[in-house]
Amino acid sequence: MNTEPQDAPARRDWRDVLRDAADLALVGFALVVGALPVVTVGAALATASAAVHDRITDGGWPDARTTLRRYVRGLPAGVPVTLAVLAGAVLLGADLAALATGRVPGGAPALLVTEVVTAALAGTAGLVVVEVGRPGGRGWRAA
Repeated sequence: MNTEPQDAPARRDWRDVLRDAADLALVGFALVVGALPVVTVGAALATASAAVHDRITDGGWPDARTTLRRYVRGLPAGVPVTLAVLAGAVLLGADLAALATGRVPGGAPALLVTEVVTAALAGTAGLVVVEVGRPGGRGWRAA
């Protein structure tokens, strides 16, 4: 006797999960290749985010032409964002290193506050990348 309602969604088996994991790994590899020149990290992240959004909402991956168009369109806006993020990361890294080695006053409390701020900035950056990748996203500044 079948106890599941007739309109229940079909259960996914292990092959579906494995296929999705392999697809996401492929997106990760494409992201790394697209970000190799360093200044293209912003465009690569936005393109990968948009591709994952398409997979989640539409159930399929975008075609190569759409993905390439998104990447090329994201290059001009992504370069300044990438440079700003890199500069901020270098400054935060220098601050954390100086606090950790005791070269500046503040000790453990200042180090802890700086680490919390760094984690909050990283979380915000992750949310910005998701927002930029949405179709109809209004760009980096709006995100």
